[in-house]
Amino acid sequence: AGPTELRRGRSFQLRLLASSLVPVSVYFLFAVLVGLREDVRIHVERVALLNAAFLSLLLTSLAALLPRLLAMTWETTPLPRTSMEGSLLEAVAARASFRARQVLVWRTGHSMANAAIVGLFPSTRIVLFSDSLLTQLAPRELAAVYAHEIGHAARHHVTIFLCWALAFFLGGDLLAQAIAPDELWVGSAIVLGAVVVWWFVFSWLSRRFELEADLGIDTVKQAEI
Repeated sequence: AGPTELRRGRSFQLRLLASSLVPVSVYFLFAVLVGLREDVRIHVERVALLNAAFLSLLLTSLAALLPRLLAMTWETTPLPRTSMEGSLLEAVAARASFRARQVLVWRTGHSMANAAIVGLFPSTRIVLFSDSLLTQLAPRELAAVYAHEIGHAARHHVTIFLCWALAFFLGGDLLAQAIAPDELWVGSAIVLGAVVVWWFVFSWLSRRFELEADLGIDTVKQAEI
């Protein structure tokens, strides 16, 4: 690979790293805001209901901000509506009564072929297509991938993931408070165990949701694209 390709590769990896730090950054921002007032921090740490409210607000805010944060962190550009791909995807979206704030091209230096939908609400939701995927797929295949992403929205998979993660982490925290409120190591072990269980269930749910989202491909057939 030449110098230009190496620079693009490094930039892509750095952007991926930056995006992985987004949740941690949001958490620290909330923690700092709470810590500005000593009385508020003590109440959040000591009162289970306030602690649950803090975690709920944290996860909900992260879910709401994530589309914009990813669009800013990753190298993305809007897919022109006047292009052949843009017109095709608009036809599929209209047929499915689907709305999103933006459809974005994800510039990966043609190192990744992937698509994703991010966001809870139509006003904030974005759909991402990597540059490599756009160059590899025929029009009907591209429409099928878009229909698959629409299937995730139609089945409310993002909302389910958010509620499920919130329940798991709140449950782990409440269990730790109930069993060993003053034992940091015991509480940390319980929360860590909850995270491990969450990961395994997440993997199972992800596979099931991918199969469910494939039902969205029927949209392409109905649209006769």
